[in-house]
Amino acid sequence: MAIYYTSRTPSSTRTRRKEGTIRRKAKFYHAIDNRAGKSIKDASNAEGIKERTAYCSLKLRRLQGSPGTRRVGKRRNGAPFKIPSETLGQILAKSNPVRTARLEHQIQFFQVACCLRTLQNTLRARAKRGGMYIMAQGRDISTKNRKERVKYGDKNIPRDFWSFWQYILYSDEAYYDPDKQPKQRILCEAGSRLDADNIQVRPELQGVRVHFSASCSWHHKSDLKFYNDEHDPLIVKPVLPPRPRRRPTTETPEQYKQRLEEWKEHLPYNPEIKPKGNLMTQAYYVEKILPGLIDEIQRLRLTLLEYGDIILQEDNDPSHGQRSGPQGAANKLREANWIQTLKHPAQSPDLSPIEGLWVILKQRMRRRKRP
Repeated sequence: MAIYYTSRTPSSTRTRRKEGTIRRKAKFYHAIDNRAGKSIKDASNAEGIKERTAYCSLKLRRLQGSPGTRRVGKRRNGAPFKIPSETLGQILAKSNPVRTARLEHQIQFFQVACCLRTLQNTLRARAKRGGMYIMAQGRDISTKNRKERVKYGDKNIPRDFWSFWQYILYSDEAYYDPDKQPKQRILCEAGSRLDADNIQVRPELQGVRVHFSASCSWHHKSDLKFYNDEHDPLIVKPVLPPRPRRRPTTETPEQYKQRLEEWKEHLPYNPEIKPKGNLMTQAYYVEKILPGLIDEIQRLRLTLLEYGDIILQEDNDPSHGQRSGPQGAANKLREANWIQTLKHPAQSPDLSPIEGLWVILKQRMRRRKRP
């Protein structure tokens, strides 16, 4: 007897009381979030999901978040981390001897039982988006200047703002090169950054051409004063070795020619030296810049006469007369007008608020479109 088998579609009633699929769970969550008087039992029965399974799914969603935003393979609640917190703290510590090495070397050095991607995700999630970033560069401060900073801090840390710091007048000079432009952005495809059409031509720097000075305090800010010292600095050329002389009695013309060629080979190249700008002298500072600061201090004294005197803070530029002693022209002019000064430690631009104002001003000047 022949037996014939016919294909048939399985009945949907087989899965109506079993674990819901992803599609039916999504419909169930949508019905729960947008229900209008519908109970959890009715919503689960409509999608063919057990009522107990529906309650467990809702509880899991409250603990771990929505399945649409939950990452696959997320750590279960209560499960230990693959990288212990103690080991992660050693990796992020400043005393880490391989702190500048690649992450693969970090895994080998600390003997962490994980892959590279696990360490990257752990740093991003548990260490405030940690990762390998480009280091900022700065000049190292000398031992002498570091001691001066500590001494400056120990002396001024007891002073509060209302009784002392609001009466400090910060003054400084700065310069700007209009030809110095920031790197621009261009719309291009990935991998075509170094194409000829996508490269920005760097303009040739002409040297510092704009000099300006200003002062600021809690009660006052001055206008920008542009200046230019008429005496340009001398351009120092490299010293060249003297041309060798011929020794007619001890060497032949061929030997002298060979010695002359060796002299030419050791000649340094003649670079095109451009001055950075006008270096301000103390005489120019006393004649053009310092009188304006004295006038501002006199006006502030009339305004704040009942509260306290104004103290001037300058940096350690040689033109300010900080190194010339009490007999310098700048010190004599300040003493004649009863002006007190606050000594500023070297290599400490962070201790003067006006340095931050220069940064903001130069950034805005670079954003301006050139004609």
